[in-house]
Amino acid sequence: MKQVSNFEVVVIGASAGGIEALIHIFSALPADFPVPIIAIIHRQQGVKGRLCEVLGRDCALTVTDVEAHTSMQQGNIYLAPPDVHLRVAEQHSLCLFHGPKVCFSRPSIDVLFESAAQHIKDKVLGILLTGSNTDGANGLNAIHVQGGYCIVQCPKDAKFYAMPEAAIKAFVPDHVCELTQIPAHLLAQFGYSGER
Repeated sequence: MKQVSNFEVVVIGASAGGIEALIHIFSALPADFPVPIIAIIHRQQGVKGRLCEVLGRDCALTVTDVEAHTSMQQGNIYLAPPDVHLRVAEQHSLCLFHGPKVCFSRPSIDVLFESAAQHIKDKVLGILLTGSNTDGANGLNAIHVQGGYCIVQCPKDAKFYAMPEAAIKAFVPDHVCELTQIPAHLLAQFGYSGER
């Protein structure tokens, strides 16, 4: 297990069935969670803002859509807006851009995960959840190659198994578990004894 001080960011990817999964994880996080969290969930245009409200309702952290260039700060969960890619840039900033779809998806989990691996190296903790395509597998593998820590929802537990299954086929994650176990396992990486 990594030293808890090593991680500088948590990145999470989800697709079909992911809203419920993200609510479960976010609601377990304490207000003093020590690093920023960046989340991608495939969503249609027209739901900007409301999703932040839904995901932040029982969350002690602030959930916001990223706008233009954003500097990551502790105490925040950053969401990619619909129909744009989100990537980590230099100096722990977040950037939006309208590139081609990746795995039929924009925003793409791969784009976020690969950029986090590129700029933050082994100090990234990545989580891949339920989804019906293969987006996120390559990006999570990039985090793994850089020495980051990777958690994947058990495909049999996921509402849609394709996305976590693709990651497990691509490489061996550090931890594969049911959704109910992910919050405690995540918190343990940062030295917490249990869920909030």
